[in-house]
Amino acid sequence: SKELKAILRQRMELAFWEGTVEDDVINAIADIVGVDKGGDGNARAAIELLLRAGEAADYEGSPRVTLEHLRKAYASLAGVEGSSYMIIAKDMIIHLPLHELLIYAAAIKALKRSGRQYVRIGDVENEYEVLCEIFGEKPRGHTQVYEYIRDLKQRGLIDTKTSGKGYRGRSTLIGIFNVPLDQLEKDVLKFIEQHTHKR
Repeated sequence: SKELKAILRQRMELAFWEGTVEDDVINAIADIVGVDKGGDGNARAAIELLLRAGEAADYEGSPRVTLEHLRKAYASLAGVEGSSYMIIAKDMIIHLPLHELLIYAAAIKALKRSGRQYVRIGDVENEYEVLCEIFGEKPRGHTQVYEYIRDLKQRGLIDTKTSGKGYRGRSTLIGIFNVPLDQLEKDVLKFIEQHTHKR
């Protein structure tokens, strides 16, 4: 992962103006592709992801390459451009229990609000409690929330890791890299509405 970051920073200096690529983008690419994170460590794939994220930013006329551009690049490289990815994801998401959907929506909202690569489980729980209030649901306890998060990770819908440098104390961190958050949020909220209107 460290080697990939060095390669990506070198390529970034050649291909992008200084300050246009957020540090979180480089870290996220290393997390996705790095061997120590479960990827294959392919530097070429990492560089391609960086360049595609840059193209997504250019296409939108954005002065900076953000995590959302990276999510779009990842979805396109995975061969699941926009709608076809969402068909795959929707098929999985539609069968989630209501509170697991609420947790998923809370993770999306927390990530969008922070603009960061990962958010703490506590931030997700805060968003979850707000969503429960909006939809008239009684929030589940921390242990059940953690189980939902583990299930979402096993399904490949989120990524988790334990906090380290830059965080006080140990906490579970949650991230989503494989799909743009805006469309995902709309779909998840739609499924929540369908669940709550069935009763």
